[in-house]
Amino acid sequence: MVIGIIVLLLMVIGVVWWRLTRRKRAMTVLLRHSQRVTDRVVTQALAQLNLEAPASSQAVADVWGHGVMAFSYHVPAPESISEETLNAALATVADDETIASSDISYPAFVVTDLWHRDNKLNFDVAFITNQATIDYVEDLSRLTE
Repeated sequence: MVIGIIVLLLMVIGVVWWRLTRRKRAMTVLLRHSQRVTDRVVTQALAQLNLEAPASSQAVADVWGHGVMAFSYHVPAPESISEETLNAALATVADDETIASSDISYPAFVVTDLWHRDNKLNFDVAFITNQATIDYVEDLSRLTE
């Protein structure tokens, strides 16, 4: 009887472990794909603004949790670029590439943070592909109100 319970418990733990591992692997694949798409769109948007594109981005999801498709960029920029200008360039590229948001009330790409320091433009871009990213964008907009 005790051995049966132990075996059943080990089987349940094994199934839970397997499902968590699969979910984490799937989320990693989705994050990498979203990062490549966002990097491509940001590179094209920066080219429209005559700015040098960054070599790569860094995911901000480690801070905010799993499933958030938001990425941080740093580019040399002697003058300040507004958030509206960058959002407009991202929207133009997204339209040209026929990339849509998962929620029609949001554009496909949203600049969630932007600051200029030491002749560098630093900004974060969210790729609206899931509810976790929408929640992230809404949380940030509440913080800035």
